[in-house]
Order: sequence, then structure tokens, then C-alpha cells
Amino acid sequence: MHSILPLLLSVGLSAAQESAFSPCPILGPRFPNPKSIATSTIVREALENLTKALDSYMDAGDGENGPVYPNTTSLSISLFSTEMSNSSDTFLYEYHHTATAEGNSTSEVIEAGPDTVYPIGDLTTLFTVYLFLKEAGEAYWNDPVTKFVPELQEYATKGGKGKIAWDEITLGDLAGNLGGIGGFTLHDDALNQDLASFLDEQSVPSSVKSSSCTSGNSTCGRQDFLEYFGSIARPVYSPANTPILSNSGFIILSFALETITGKPFNDLLQDSLLNELGLANTTLSPPSQSNTKIPSFKASGNVSHTSIDVEAPFNGLYSTLTDVSKLVQSIMRSDHLSKATTNRWLKPIAHTSNRANSIGRPWEIFSLPLTQQLISPMYQVRGNKGLASSHIGIATDYNLGFAIVGADTEANPDFNAWADILAREMVPALEENALKEAARKYAGTYRSVDAETDQEIQLTIARPTDSTPGLGVVAFNSSTTDLFGVYAKMASINRDALSMRLYPTDVDVGKGVDGLVMRAVLQDKSAFADAGTPTCDTWRSVDRLQVNGLGMDEFKFVVGEGGTMRLDIDALGVKLVKE
Repeated sequence: MHSILPLLLSVGLSAAQESAFSPCPILGPRFPNPKSIATSTIVREALENLTKALDSYMDAGDGENGPVYPNTTSLSISLFSTEMSNSSDTFLYEYHHTATAEGNSTSEVIEAGPDTVYPIGDLTTLFTVYLFLKEAGEAYWNDPVTKFVPELQEYATKGGKGKIAWDEITLGDLAGNLGGIGGFTLHDDALNQDLASFLDEQSVPSSVKSSSCTSGNSTCGRQDFLEYFGSIARPVYSPANTPILSNSGFIILSFALETITGKPFNDLLQDSLLNELGLANTTLSPPSQSNTKIPSFKASGNVSHTSIDVEAPFNGLYSTLTDVSKLVQSIMRSDHLSKATTNRWLKPIAHTSNRANSIGRPWEIFSLPLTQQLISPMYQVRGNKGLASSHIGIATDYNLGFAIVGADTEANPDFNAWADILAREMVPALEENALKEAARKYAGTYRSVDAETDQEIQLTIARPTDSTPGLGVVAFNSSTTDLFGVYAKMASINRDALSMRLYPTDVDVGKGVDGLVMRAVLQDKSAFADAGTPTCDTWRSVDRLQVNGLGMDEFKFVVGEGGTMRLDIDALGVKLVKE
């Protein structure tokens, strides 16, 4: 897989690399996410530079991210964030390019725009898994597929060497491409004339009986598919061993959803997802040609967008930039799922042979390198069908998502180059914006004075000047106690070697209270494990230091009247006000 979004190490985090000590944050944002990025001067300038970068790459047609084909490719790009839920704008940013080659017929090239319709191919799997979670729920992930598709039990019972162990494959395996099963391909697509002639010469007998599912016949339904695929399919790997992209897995997952809900998949998709999310231009059948960018598919030899109805849960949808963006925003905001369900969904379930890439349901997760040690996960789904392609991504650390849809007149386009440019232009700006907002809002001295005892407590958070992750606590003391030293002693760290850095969590301060809970990560700057090695295991020590069951590393920032900032450390019974 082409590495999407390889963030250059020039993000501005070089200071963290040059130091012998490298802070090890908790996985997640390095700084609190600003509540509004749409109005940020830093972000607006970055978006202007993004347009220039995209235009420049279009003009050149090639560069460090690989070749692109602006003469034959039409595409649309969007950026969006979770903060836009109360906005009439779908996009934070949009960019459109229409193929410029002379001689293209009007049937091949239509102006690219936010509501131009494209086949989105296997990006459809994201709709299918979202629909499953919404209508059935994640509790079914560990159930065997034979429980809900009992037709497969016959083949599981026959089992034996060379047969698929259907009773050992779970619904979650199917959603995450971990079933160990291969794909379903129409015979007309799989065999060209040369191979057919070779097989005849080898006298290879056909062991497959004629089926409506092999010829592209629209009458192929559940029973037809299961009878055909169940009898002919062989295991590629054992269940839950290694990820293998499988269209048949999503087809069978849709059958299970039909059993669970008692409703046809197509009806569920239309009523419970497309209608509820307002995806008016997303359909399971091609729209009228007057509103679509679907090339004639006459070029590129055997390239075809032929599929059958039963494949709909894998690659059946047609959609637009607007609708795809709305769907991803809905996932990011947990509009129809609990926050906990979304959190579990946005997690890897398997690795690939590339250490930067993991797999989810149905996510392709890229570990975006911020430094030699730190990464930021990017949750993606890519699709292609015929000459059209699609690509979405969610950058959870920034509450930002992107979508790219488009098509070509020669071959389905690879959108990795455009995703790379999005990262190169936007991630440094998002990091800088979060850093400067954190410096303005949280850095400074916090103080309290007990009127009865006249005891003063003071804590200082340094103003960050580079993108070293987290906010550094550099002083914490009272009139009688060196509290910074107490933390060091309790963590078994020499006081002068203590690093105390604060990282944001997603825990509410309290119902209806404006604020943020952060956790302090304590590290020994002189320890070998933190000095240039890849070891980063501070997740093991969070909430370990406690007083009366309360974590000493919990720092609650509360916004009061007039914008005053108060810092509560409940374990110590301390309330400090920012000066």
C-alpha cells in the first residue's frame, strides 16, 4: 500500500528529536483541540496555501508524491471538522478539478462539484459497517456467522481439510476482513480469452455448476450466492489470522444483518442511514446521466464497473462529496452511536506487514509519523469501481476529516498523492494552532492563598515555544512544601530529572461545566528508556499516584465567570486561579 500522508519531519517537532530526552505522551492529541478552527488565522492561511499547493501539483502533473493525471481525472476534495455540527456549511474547505483533456465527450466529462455523483466502490463498506453498528450493535461482533446465516452451517459441518471453517468466523471478522476468506468474482471479469484457451489446452474440468451469480445476472440473491460461494470457496487463511480484503465477507455480513433485523439490507440502508443522515444523492443505482460524473468506461481494456445486486454491501453505492462528507462527520460526532462505541470502532483489530499500517472494521489505519517516536492515527477507507475512486480519512487527534471522490477516463485514479498534500499542508498548521491556543489559554502561574493560614500555593505551566508535546509544569510549591519534589519522590525520580507534562483527555469536568481534564505524565529525563530508544510506555503509569483514591495526576481546568481559569487538583484539595 502506498503510504498515505507521510508527514515530513519538518512539521516543526525537530526540537523534540534533537534533545536526548523525548517526552512520551499518552496516545491522543498533544495539546487541547481549539473549539474553533474555522476562524483561526493560522488555519485560514494554511487553507490558502493548500489551494496553491494543489493547483501547483495539478499544473506539474508529478512530484514527490507521485504522478497525477489532471487531463483525464476529475475530482473533488473536502475538509470538515466536528465543530461544524451547528453550521450550515458542510465543508471547512473544498476543492474541485475537472478533467482538461481536449476531445473528451460530454458523456465523459461533467463539471466536478460538491454534488457530482460518482461510484464510490468499496467505500460502500463503511456505510455497511456503520449501518450494522447503528441497527444491530457491536455486541454481535463475536458471534459466529453461522448463527445468523445458518445456510453456511452445512458447509461448516462438512468442513475438513481445504474447507472454510464457517462456524469459527465471527461477524466482527467479516467486518474487519479477517474471515480468512477470499473474494467473489464474476466469471466474465476473471477469465480473458487467452486464459480460457490455456485451461482448455490443460483439460481443466469445470467443477462449478452454472449459477446466476457467476454471469452477472441480477437475479442472484441470498440463497443463490450462498449455494455458489459456500460450495466453491476455499480458505485463504484460517479465521482471524491475517487481513485479506474480501467482498464476499461484506455480502455475508449484510445477510446476517437481515437476519438480525428482519429487514432487507437495501431497505435498512435507505431508511435507517441514507434518509436519517439526509444523504439525498446517495443511491444503490446509477442516477440520471445529467447529474453524474460516470465516464463511458470504454477505455482501458477489461476495466469495467459491472457488479450484481448482491454485491451492494461491498461496492454498490453512488455518492457525492457532500454526502460522503456528511456520513464521515456523523461518525466523528457519534450522532447515532454512543461515544464509547465510536471509540471502540476507531481502533485497530489487526496489523499488516507494514508497521505503519493496521486494519479496523473496515478501516485502513495509517500511523502518521510526527517525530521518530510519536505517531498520530489516521483512519481511512479507500474505494474504486471501474474508472472511479474514493478516499476518506479521519484524523482523530485534530477532530478533522477529509474526503476525495472522482473518476478518470483511462483508469481509476490513485488519490494518495492528494491525501499526502493535505497532510503536508494542514497537519503542521493544526499543531501550531493548538499549541498557540494552549499557550494563550493554559500557560502561566496559578495561585491560591488560604485566608486563615496565610499559606500560599503556586503552580507554573511554561509557555510552549516549540511543538514538544504537552504542557510542561515547571514549578509547584506551597509556603511550606516543595510539591514538585513530592511528585518526584513519589514517582521515584530525582527532582532535577523530573519531567511533568500535561496532556488533554476527553473526560468532562462536570455536567454543564466549561473546562477540560488533563493528566500529568511523569518521566525521568535521565532514564535510559527515554533517551533515544523507542520505548514509550507511560500509559502504564497513569493514575498510579493516588491520595485517598484520587489521582494526583488529574488536573481539572475550569472556566469561570468572565473567562477566569481555575485549576483543581482534587487529590490535594487544591484550587488555584490563573493570574
